[in-house]
Amino acid sequence: QGTIVGSLDEGPLAGARVILSRAGDEDALCFVTTGANGQFRFNALLPGGYSLKAESVHFPLQDLRTKQDAEMMQAI
Repeated sequence: QGTIVGSLDEGPLAGARVILSRAGDEDALCFVTTGANGQFRFNALLPGGYSLKAESVHFPLQDLRTKQDAEMMQAI
């Protein structure tokens, strides 16, 4: 789970599509759409490494990174 925020104003990004893949694999396992507050959640994931990408009408498909000491994902 996490929150997608903009890289400039760090405001929540509603309606962004968050894509989950296994680490090192480009094939998407599943995707979710962020809510009005920019939050998203993937349920019932098996242990292992994953990577996240996101896209919206405000930014193209891109890798996400976590902000230090937070459950926040930032569009880069």
